[in-house]
Amino acid sequence: MTSGMPTKTVEVFKAVAYFAKNGKTPTYKEVGDVVKLHWRQVPTRLYSIWQWCENRQPPLPHLNAIVVNGKTKRPGVGYMPHSHQLSEMEFQKTKRQVFACKWDTVRFP
Repeated sequence: MTSGMPTKTVEVFKAVAYFAKNGKTPTYKEVGDVVKLHWRQVPTRLYSIWQWCENRQPPLPHLNAIVVNGKTKRPGVGYMPHSHQLSEMEFQKTKRQVFACKWDTVRFP
């Protein structure tokens, strides 16, 4: 565990950053498969990543936002960065920001 984060959060960060670098929106299951976690354990790690991105100065795009539900192809209902679920326009804007970030130069955490 790193600085109070759940185990495997660093691995989830690296996996999602790799997907972002390649312009992909992985599902919770795909991320879980990469890091050897059940997909239901992935959101807890993504929440830690969101907090970390949000608290950076300057804040980073929400890397966690590109991880989607396999059926809806949208972030899970727990991701509400502005106290509401993202509209399609907000989701597309966030994805563009995440994909544009040079995650391989970001040191996490």
